[in-house]
Amino acid sequence: MSRLTQLIGKHPALLTLLVVVSLVVLPEVTLRALRWPPAAHWHDELPPNPTYLWVLDPGIYRHGSQTTTINLAGMRGRLPGDVGEGQRRVLLVGDSSIFGWEVPDGSTLAESLEKELGNRVAVFNGGVPGYSTEQSRRWLDDLLPATRPQLVVIANQWSDSTISAFVDRQLIEEASTFGYRVRYHALRLANYARLWRAVRYATRGSGGDTAFRRAIDGLLSSHNVGQGKSRVPVDDYASNLAAMVEQSRQAGADVILLMLACPMDLASGNAGIGEGASILAFRHAMEKVANETGCPLIRAEDPLRSAGLPASALFVDNIHPSAAGHAAIAQGLARFLMDHGWEQGGTLCQTTDSSALK
Repeated sequence: MSRLTQLIGKHPALLTLLVVVSLVVLPEVTLRALRWPPAAHWHDELPPNPTYLWVLDPGIYRHGSQTTTINLAGMRGRLPGDVGEGQRRVLLVGDSSIFGWEVPDGSTLAESLEKELGNRVAVFNGGVPGYSTEQSRRWLDDLLPATRPQLVVIANQWSDSTISAFVDRQLIEEASTFGYRVRYHALRLANYARLWRAVRYATRGSGGDTAFRRAIDGLLSSHNVGQGKSRVPVDDYASNLAAMVEQSRQAGADVILLMLACPMDLASGNAGIGEGASILAFRHAMEKVANETGCPLIRAEDPLRSAGLPASALFVDNIHPSAAGHAAIAQGLARFLMDHGWEQGGTLCQTTDSSALK
């Protein structure tokens, strides 16, 4: 010890090196040897992103009681490019109801639709938990060239109408600032260190977790703008849907607008939801966009009713379809596509002039 003390006395920088090794290097090496915590330690927490607000990172993702693997493209299920010879391609976009919240692998809408069509069609799952049309519209910029679909099914609804502490468009504008992007890239870089991940893991669920996330992530929980308002105002929702239709048509894809349902719809139609419910305004907006663009509108309520099962079997909660619900909706979509000869090149949208979509 005296020899070490003498060395430190002669070389003060050695003390700094020893502290770094003791507090940083050794813990990092130990954590790497133990392979803890995993990169996707957040499970049901989605990492922030300056373009989309949050994303599905490749790796393990836990949703409710289920665990699934997110592929390298940040999607659940089939990878872009994973298409057999002669297969047509369908892209689904929406929020957790399309992603398949609490639905096991093999039973999502994308996978069920493939089965219904006899695997003659490759279906890509572009659903991301919590995504509004503001996010899906930007996500389409990447998804369309990656998947090259002949059909896009747009099913955004619940996240847009959610009453929240933030408004998506304002949050996206803030996330595009230089300061946010610096914090974001610093966080992503730091996340390569196991020691950093361990600190984040240890602070999850603690009293300081919210403050910690506010200070580091600077996202969602730190914002109070638009409190008491829908994440996406209904007029913006309508314009976003129209823009998504135009994006898809210009990329050479046909479009279906899919209106999602909930258990109350099966009980007594829209009256079960209540005439003053904000979701009705969003449904009317989707109907209007369908009429203006000439693209078909499918109401998930219809195939769900035809399934002949109780709502408790078709939903896992008050909005998310169960595996049986996904299968029923897939059957309805497949019937519609076959009836209209889509697999043989039949056109679904009545208008082919993209300028009419504006």
